[in-house]
Amino acid sequence: MNMIEQTIRDWKCSGEGTTRRVFVVTDMNVDRLVMPLFAEAAPSIAEAERIVISPGEDNKNIRTVESVWRRLMSAEATRNDLLVNVGGGMVSDLGGFAAATFKRGMPYANIACGCRRVGWGQDRREFRRSEECRGSVCHASRHGSLLRGLFHPVA
Repeated sequence: MNMIEQTIRDWKCSGEGTTRRVFVVTDMNVDRLVMPLFAEAAPSIAEAERIVISPGEDNKNIRTVESVWRRLMSAEATRNDLLVNVGGGMVSDLGGFAAATFKRGMPYANIACGCRRVGWGQDRREFRRSEECRGSVCHASRHGSLLRGLFHPVA
């Protein structure tokens, strides 16, 4: 069992009688390219309820945050549940902000991965993960990208 799967299982069992659920925020590209890899590697992530958002910095805004909140509310998420953000900086920022502000804050974790074009015009994809999780989360507004945000430590 890998570290991600063990961590999620341990977290789900630490609720002292409380059922803890896992929700995943990702974008359409990562959902298509990366999430299938979790089916075998981390079933707890693959089986979680997914909240799929549109990719790109243009979608890092309060409307997208509100759509994440609506999905969490319709699933009756609680502050005891876990939001796992799978994707790049936009997904981590937006998902972290949504978690930090949903019902006065719920735990979240970032699984950072990027997809980029490498080589001389070859369509090869490279997936990478980042060890850095500082807990700085935000969303963009029409006045700028980093005007609204907060520091909410990852779970």
